[in-house]
Amino acid sequence: MRVTTIIAALMNPDRPSYRLIAAALLSGAALGACTPTFPNAEPLRSTIRLDAERSLADAATHPQERTLVRQNRLADLGFSEERLAELDQMGGPTAYDSEPLGDLGPDLLNRSLADAPAPLAISLHRAINNALRHNLALQSSRLSPAIAQSDVVAADAAFDWVFFADFSWNGTDEPSRVPVINGVPVGVGASQSQGVAYTTGLRKELTTGGQFSISQGQSYFDDSTPGAAFAPNPSNLVNLTVGYTQPLLRNFGADVALSQVRIARNAERSAVQETRQSIIDAITETERAYWALSQAERTYRILRRSLERGIETRDVLKARLRVDARPAEYSDAQATVERRRSDLVRAGNTLRRASDRLKLLMNDPALPIGSEIVLIPNDAPVAEPLTFSLFDALDTALRNRPDLARALLAIDDASTRQLVAKNQTLPRLDFSIQAVAQGLDSDAGEAYDRIGEGDFINWALGLNFEQAIGNRAAEAGLRRRQLERLRTVISYDQTRQNAIDEVVASLRSVTESFLLIEQTRVERTAASENLRTLLALERTVAQLDANFLNLKLTRQDNLARAELSELQATVDYNLAIAELYRATGQAPERNQVDVIVPDAGE
Repeated sequence: MRVTTIIAALMNPDRPSYRLIAAALLSGAALGACTPTFPNAEPLRSTIRLDAERSLADAATHPQERTLVRQNRLADLGFSEERLAELDQMGGPTAYDSEPLGDLGPDLLNRSLADAPAPLAISLHRAINNALRHNLALQSSRLSPAIAQSDVVAADAAFDWVFFADFSWNGTDEPSRVPVINGVPVGVGASQSQGVAYTTGLRKELTTGGQFSISQGQSYFDDSTPGAAFAPNPSNLVNLTVGYTQPLLRNFGADVALSQVRIARNAERSAVQETRQSIIDAITETERAYWALSQAERTYRILRRSLERGIETRDVLKARLRVDARPAEYSDAQATVERRRSDLVRAGNTLRRASDRLKLLMNDPALPIGSEIVLIPNDAPVAEPLTFSLFDALDTALRNRPDLARALLAIDDASTRQLVAKNQTLPRLDFSIQAVAQGLDSDAGEAYDRIGEGDFINWALGLNFEQAIGNRAAEAGLRRRQLERLRTVISYDQTRQNAIDEVVASLRSVTESFLLIEQTRVERTAASENLRTLLALERTVAQLDANFLNLKLTRQDNLARAELSELQATVDYNLAIAELYRATGQAPERNQVDVIVPDAGE
């Protein structure tokens, strides 16, 4: 079945006070819709409404959406558009778009760049779709609702009609004592007979807690005792029995009788929410892995260009060893190059591991985890400002988070068990009534006809009372269920607070990383300008000393660090957005994913 959540817009969304009330009511209604009859339901719903109002009260005072804004710090540098474009080619997000990835070194099969398969570009959309289709943990989670659905059917089957039948045969041939009166034996000294009996019928457990049954049976009896005569013989005794039993105190009512069905249905709903949570986690984890791969790939490109620049500067120093460069200065340049080469080796391994991690989450048959195909991202991390409202984010989280829905279902289960436990403290008082219509004849058909005449009907009425002295076990059971229900209410409140904290924390991360993008971009632009001016000076100065070349190495390092800082801020911004949609429970909707629950019969 397809699980679809529909929330109707029953009020004007531009009225924040109305929306606040709506959020509170929906939080309470989610619980009330589960079980309208559990004990103290209204006080609990009122508490949940008040908690929701308190959680959203401050945000409701400013419900309007806001778009992230950052100051254009690049303007403070005073560079022209042409200069900025030139600096962006020296380093930055678009500086490596036209360059191949390069050699990552031998893979685990010891293949060189020429022999290894080419890196495969993959989009974020494809990565998420593959994860939702093939991820093993998600496939396992999708089966839980179907399993829970089977438990619902099993619990509801307790109220199905049950057919029963029994058959018996007995033969009697036994001696017996014969009384003697005045010397004359009265009776016979043996008893010989045979009989066949069967009963068939239907019974059904009722949602009131009682049981109804109807049955019919036949007893065939043939007495062959010597010297004795019976009429009719052989005989057919047939009967039609209708019975009904009903508890009047303990175990009375639909709330008790249907408690296991309701708990099973809640387990099914909880399994659906658990599957939704697994989908949210799979989407978010895949996004994390994708942006980690993007960061690793861009880091490798930055460090590779830094190494190439370092090699070029080192070679210049080597050529000037006989002019003005000293061996120690050349050794420093060589050490810098080797350090950058080591960093590049680590970056290449990080890129391969990030690729393996994404392949593991995708579990795509065409891209097995054991393959040496290196994935590279086809989508660049976004840096555009996000539009959001704190009130809308919190409101959405309270409406859509699976953990909150499951916490409400846990309250419902605990309340149902408390209701049953309270019922078990009552004395047992069961009422029963039974009517048996009978017919007797040597012919079975005639015997059944006599039942219709209604000449022979037995009636039985009964009351059965039972009460434990002190009733300690039942009272202890009730106290346990009351405490368990209180614990689920506390757990719900804790879950709600954690949800709000996650939404607020993710929004703070979004805001922080968005501002850092601009800050690190200015830092990277300034570092590019420092290196550019040095390169321009290098082309005009005839005599280059070792200090100048060492300064060049230092500025190359500064540019690489600034590029990595800008990359980190941009990736953090995209990760924060992914975390925001996870925290609000909207990751499936953002990626246009439906929650499909397999049927128990599939």
